[in-house]
Amino acid sequence: MARTISRALVSLMLVVLALTLCLVTTHAGPNTARRMHAVDLGTFEGRVTEPVAVNDRGQVAGWYVVAYGHLRSFFWDGSEALVDIGALPGGNWARAYSLNNRGQIVGMALPPSGHQHAFLWQEGEMKDLGTLGGLYSAAFAINNRGQVTGWSYTASGQLHAFLWEDGVMYDLGVPAGATFTYGRAINDRGEIAGESNGPSGSGAFVWNGAMRELDALPGATPDGIISINRRGDVIGQCYVAGVVHALAWLDGVPIDLGTLPGSTMTLLSSQNDKGEIVGFTLDASGQYHAFLWTDGVMRNLGTLGGTYSSAVAINSHGQIAGTSGTAAGASNAFLWERGRMIDLAPLPGGYASGAAAINERGDVVGKSAIAGQTSHVVLWTRHQPAAR
Repeated sequence: MARTISRALVSLMLVVLALTLCLVTTHAGPNTARRMHAVDLGTFEGRVTEPVAVNDRGQVAGWYVVAYGHLRSFFWDGSEALVDIGALPGGNWARAYSLNNRGQIVGMALPPSGHQHAFLWQEGEMKDLGTLGGLYSAAFAINNRGQVTGWSYTASGQLHAFLWEDGVMYDLGVPAGATFTYGRAINDRGEIAGESNGPSGSGAFVWNGAMRELDALPGATPDGIISINRRGDVIGQCYVAGVVHALAWLDGVPIDLGTLPGSTMTLLSSQNDKGEIVGFTLDASGQYHAFLWTDGVMRNLGTLGGTYSSAVAINSHGQIAGTSGTAAGASNAFLWERGRMIDLAPLPGGYASGAAAINERGDVVGKSAIAGQTSHVVLWTRHQPAAR
């Protein structure tokens, strides 16, 4: 039961975005980012459309719903409307998970066999990355060198993490005694972090040419890796006595990041290459609070005047994107920088907004709810939008 509840909490970041659709807001107050342009990317043919990433060129990737259980994915490069990236030959389903600065997208798609395969999309073409000999595979992350990680079944039916590069999928194997591995994240040095499972239960690993199991925090069970930065720091979640805790491996040493005063659980969202970490805590009343953890100190980022906030991403400049309640009782996206939370108001005619990701330029991608319409994808940017 504890595991089921905490996994639901990990998914709360997505729920926060969805909840904005039924909240009411007013015109932005004095904290509005007047120099930020809100670029309306619209939707894909009026369907539910979700952004997942924005790269440092301002390109956006995500997915949209065709019908219940039927997903397709999109790409936006500023020059035209959202573009469907297609599917594997003969297939009609694809979900994007990650986008790099080259404009390459990875995820998973269904070929006619119905067995999902990892894919790489670039320059208008979707490539099937294949498997490690089994029927299924999925890609979760791509770095700026075009290296991909995820998981695949082997010919013997085992689930193994992989590294794909230069047209070849390499089996990363499993730590001693483990039965399976998932590749979840990859940094620009090609180091991979992921999850494993064996006789002693759930675990975590780093691969940098060799598989190395990460030490467990005493009394904790790792469950879910989120990212690995260029320094090799890994962040994820763990359970301590059935309660979700935030966990970081700094120089290979596991550290419980703690929580904010009055809170009982901590969930992580993102880290940057400086080792700054963001996420949100949950208190006994169910309220969540965005935080920034740096140098051993967890800081409450506050709100836009409301009672709750959550941070979803941080860049190397320390700029943070998230969603917060407002004094009027609504939910709006925010950009936090230099100690100040800036309100990223909805589009004209909109009544709520939520953030999904941020890039190194400080561009924030998210959504805006508009009365009588499906929520629109939005890019808040200080850069002049490209002609569409």
